[in-house]
Amino acid sequence: MTVDVQVQECYAEAVKLGSIGIPYLYGGDTLAGLDCSKADSWVLKAGGILTSLMGTHELEKTPELLTGEGANMTLWVANTVLLEHSLLEFDMPGHGQQWWAARTKGTTVGFFDLEGGREYLAAAGFKPRRRP
Repeated sequence: MTVDVQVQECYAEAVKLGSIGIPYLYGGDTLAGLDCSKADSWVLKAGGILTSLMGTHELEKTPELLTGEGANMTLWVANTVLLEHSLLEFDMPGHGQQWWAARTKGTTVGFFDLEGGREYLAAAGFKPRRRP
């Protein structure tokens, strides 16, 4: 299976960011601290998919992304009354399905286990976005 170069670059950036221990910081948009949407858009920007860092509402609506699941990478975005959050799903050859995000206070940016996977995301109101 061939993985698109932009997705490969995004994955490499996600691995790099996950290895340096960046803390979750609500509203954070620097390597001193990132929130969920800024961390995800940082990765997507590194891959040349986005042109700037975005909040969850922007990620849900930007024309730089399409609706639906991607082949090897999907951005999941929730903007509901109870939840504003985003995370990335990677499905890379040799690594399988992996979840990546800046999650909550007290955690660091990186890969994590998501109990329930896509079924949980759908039930919680997350919508898939993908690269064009």
